[in-house]
Amino acid sequence: IKELYQTKLQEVSLNVTDSQIDALRTKNITKSGCRVYDHGFFGIAGNLGEPKGETWNQARENLARKLPCPWGPGTNGQRHCRLGGEMTADQFLAQAEGLLASLRQDFPQFQFSNKLNWVEREVCLKNDAGLDYLYRDAVVEISLLVRSLDSANIFDTALSGVYRTFSPEQFLAEARQILEAHLHPIAMPEQEK
Repeated sequence: IKELYQTKLQEVSLNVTDSQIDALRTKNITKSGCRVYDHGFFGIAGNLGEPKGETWNQARENLARKLPCPWGPGTNGQRHCRLGGEMTADQFLAQAEGLLASLRQDFPQFQFSNKLNWVEREVCLKNDAGLDYLYRDAVVEISLLVRSLDSANIFDTALSGVYRTFSPEQFLAEARQILEAHLHPIAMPEQEK
């Protein structure tokens, strides 16, 4: 029985400096583990990227190591779990630019920096005995440092969140609460002596 264990990572990372996107970095990493089961033993081999014929051949050759496999491969199971919203890199970039434009317009007294990321992770386990498992999760990660333009500090507050279903409007509503509070400090009560 041939079995594939595979992980995939796709990431779009936007670097923000002076409230503008100044760099975009993408990752697309696939790792494949090939397992071959035969008469209570298994052989394994792996590679970066999609599995190749030589990877499967190496797994077959590794059966000679006689690694015991008392549990055997899974059969006839199917589970698919998909979390997080669907988004392309272009959609994420457009939403991020719109979000930063709103922050610049509504809060010109602040400077924003750091990262906006879209990350999708997928893990699958399938074999030719009917096993088909898939787990996929996608999130938007926001980590913006905020500095008041009249401040000598490196940063004065931060805006952050992790969202499976990303809504720029929701994030902006949360950001407005934090930034408005920062703009309107209240006097602290006098402490008793």
